[in-house]
Amino acid sequence: MTTAPRKSLFTAVIAAGMLAATTSATAATGTSPSDGPHVAAASSRPVVAPPVQRPTLLASIQAAPQPTALLAAVAQSRADQPPATQPLAADFHRRDATPAAPNKFAPAVLAAPRTADVGGAASGATGQVTAPNQAFGDVVGSFYAVFVSNGGPGQNGGLLVGNGGDGLLPGQAGGNGGLLLGNGGNGAPGTRGGFGGNGGNAGLFGNGGKGGTGSLSVVATGPANGGRGGNGGSGGLVAGTGGAGGDGGVAYSGGGTASGGAGGAGGRGGLTGDGGAGGRGGEATSAVGFAGGGSGGAGGASGLSGAGGSGGAGGTATGTTGGRGGDGGRGGDTTAGKGGKGGTGGSSTSTTGSAGKGDDGADGKGAVG
Repeated sequence: MTTAPRKSLFTAVIAAGMLAATTSATAATGTSPSDGPHVAAASSRPVVAPPVQRPTLLASIQAAPQPTALLAAVAQSRADQPPATQPLAADFHRRDATPAAPNKFAPAVLAAPRTADVGGAASGATGQVTAPNQAFGDVVGSFYAVFVSNGGPGQNGGLLVGNGGDGLLPGQAGGNGGLLLGNGGNGAPGTRGGFGGNGGNAGLFGNGGKGGTGSLSVVATGPANGGRGGNGGSGGLVAGTGGAGGDGGVAYSGGGTASGGAGGAGGRGGLTGDGGAGGRGGEATSAVGFAGGGSGGAGGASGLSGAGGSGGAGGTATGTTGGRGGDGGRGGDTTAGKGGKGGTGGSSTSTTGSAGKGDDGADGKGAVG
């Protein structure tokens, strides 16, 4: 509905009041406004005179308009007003209140459960099948890993099945294999004059780990001593080969004596496995003094029918005032098989002084050969 402006409405009300007053006066006197001034007959009804206006306002008073003219003016005033623009449906906004929480009748969007929540209590209305509890799976997995797993660096394998981990830190031994099945891990090399790590042992079935190499020793003055090689791990009691011994470390001195590191012993074989070979002796070199090669490691014995491990060769020596090669390692023994062969002694050279060869290692005992 369109409403006229206040000014036009006020004008129409004043005009209607003046028209009513004129009509009442005309009815009381019996004359019409167009008859002009005249003297009305006396009446028993008292006539109230209109209030007298101030002289300054008389000039501004105009004759009262006719009713038809007033109605025409009101109609014209309404026609002159611009048509009110009806707001579009999209323009209606509720401004008397701030939007509150979501409509309680509106459908709520439920987030899907997170991965960590899978397996928890689910609503019976959904009828969905949930996965097993993650925590329960972790417990089962951890329990299983105690018996069946491979060891980490330098760690043992599972109690029943698994390989031992190789040594990682300098001189760290390899881990042992599982009680039923698994190989021993290899020992880590030595550093700063240290020994190599021993190889890990097998359980019932499996091979022993190899011993780590002895530390290298290089000095400008004073004596140099190479590190000893690690021993090989034992093979499985029922079947398995013993691990080889690690080689002795190399030694070099620019102003003193030098001694190569001894080789590690080979690991013992199982009932039907061979013994591990002994490690080689380390080389030795001295720029101004005596040098001696490292001795070879002994070969590992076999349990019953396997062959004994061969002895490691002695290390070579290069000296200035003398030198001697390292002795060869002794061969491993066996019960029903062939004994291991002894290692060869190392050679030696010297600028001045004597130089001697190392002794060969003795052969191992066995039923054959």
